[in-house]
Amino acid sequence: ARGRNSSQQCHVPSRTYPDVAAGEVFSAAIRSNGTLAAWGTTWNGETSVPSGSNYVKISAQSRHGLALKTDGTLVGWGVNWNNQLNIPAGFTYTDMSAGWFHSLAVKTDGSLVGWGLDGNLQSSIPSGATGIPFASVSAGMHFSVALTAPVADADADGDGVPDDLDEYPDDSERAFDVVYPSPGGWGTLAYEDMWPKKGDYDFNDLVLDYQIILVMNSENHIKDVKANLELKAVGATFQNAFAVEFPFPVSTIASHSGLGNSQPYNMPLIEAGTHSILNVISNTNDFVSVPGHDVFWNTQPSQPSYDPIPISFEIILNTPLDPNDFPDWGVANPYLMVNRVQGHEVHLPGYPPTIHADTNLFGMDDDTTDPGSGRYYKTANNLPWALDIPVRWKYPIEKIQITRGYLAFAPWAESGGTQYENWYELISGQINSDNIYNP
Repeated sequence: ARGRNSSQQCHVPSRTYPDVAAGEVFSAAIRSNGTLAAWGTTWNGETSVPSGSNYVKISAQSRHGLALKTDGTLVGWGVNWNNQLNIPAGFTYTDMSAGWFHSLAVKTDGSLVGWGLDGNLQSSIPSGATGIPFASVSAGMHFSVALTAPVADADADGDGVPDDLDEYPDDSERAFDVVYPSPGGWGTLAYEDMWPKKGDYDFNDLVLDYQIILVMNSENHIKDVKANLELKAVGATFQNAFAVEFPFPVSTIASHSGLGNSQPYNMPLIEAGTHSILNVISNTNDFVSVPGHDVFWNTQPSQPSYDPIPISFEIILNTPLDPNDFPDWGVANPYLMVNRVQGHEVHLPGYPPTIHADTNLFGMDDDTTDPGSGRYYKTANNLPWALDIPVRWKYPIEKIQITRGYLAFAPWAESGGTQYENWYELISGQINSDNIYNP
């Protein structure tokens, strides 16, 4: 303590104190054991502190002090010339302050109360403070100030997520959107349909840009699965289909719907044991016309270029599902069905087939799939037949192998993805732009 020590008010006993307060000519404190102590002048009972323990907060001013207990009760001592010690009974408190001639406190419900001298309205609570929660108060000589408490975050649907953070503030079953590859971002799925042969290896037989939206509840469980797709290219003679496997049975799905080119489009659900399959595109010819005779759709610079075709779907689940219960491949296993043959599946590298896959095709031609070792849809050199790229990707021109457009692709695949992780970017020295479709 520093300052005038006329009554030994700065002569602090050697103890530890969690809270202290200074009056005019005395000091007070809470000891570490929760009891009160005071020193300095004794003229008007300033050091005659109340007994007991469990005190947590203390305040002093002029010739009186106040102390708050853990149970919210409030006690005072010292001078009571202006009734500043006449603490309103029947309440519990969260904060208080001793002024020169009055006292203030915050009730447990957040409202204010004042008592003592009111010659300058210092203990009168303004009418505008009614209904406003307060956190703390401070009493001076002829005035008072109070700090409002943070307003509790509104939660209209009662799901425990504040409305300002809740993307569905009026829906208790939904709270957040998780978007892959990123909010506002799009990825690309690209397929080579000659599996188990490498074929022309141009990865433009089916090209889809996509966004996956998982609608989560307040417990981060999935309530809905949505997808926005854009059909970018069909460089295939086959009339292929595109489907997505999900790690939950059909019985968990309350409803589903699909749109193709802004019109309702039937997307059948297929049972797959404990999983389900959504047949997103039953036939690419439902959306594009491939004339044949080596003329394809959006893969040849010499042919017309067309706008992408929007496709979307939504799956609503009966009960939200915990994604921690899903397999390693997550919530979606997208694949191509070659020429619409259900068992002729082309999956992303490392992704397992569905229970409907024709296992007789495994290990044929260039494929080295071995379910026993968990190896799927790769050549002996780890080259895949399907790609999931986290950006909108520019694919190779028709019948141009991907390795001639993206020079780092083969080293990336052969290394198991440890080298040239950005192989798909248009980086000088890593691409031959003449072999990449860019209308």
